[in-house]
Amino acid sequence: MLVPEPSTRPRIALNRAGLFVQRGPDAGFVPALIAACADLHQSAGPLRVLFLYGDAARAADLLQVAAADRAAYAALLQACRDAGGSTLVCQTALEKLGIAVSPELPLSVGSLGQWFDLLHDLDAVASLSP
Repeated sequence: MLVPEPSTRPRIALNRAGLFVQRGPDAGFVPALIAACADLHQSAGPLRVLFLYGDAARAADLLQVAAADRAAYAALLQACRDAGGSTLVCQTALEKLGIAVSPELPLSVGSLGQWFDLLHDLDAVASLSP
């Protein structure tokens, strides 16, 4: 029996999704993020990568998230991590904004390169933009 080369094998759907977030932490940020994650989960499977980029990197500082939404935001990030997902924030954006990741948030500092590397493991990608 002949086995096809890896590049010619059919791709097996893993039902793994990624969310690229560019929307900054305004008043509706957390509800919109929760809705985007729920929609993506329903349509494409569990969230495996959440990447905060650009203005969204401000959400790495918990104090920039609306006070009423902070617990839900932290819980969403933790749920993604607990399910085996990655929660990343762009290092360049953090440096440009002059902020650091709040220690109570389960976020790792990453890069667009890491995001692109992780895309190979995803079946679907969505974006949350302003």
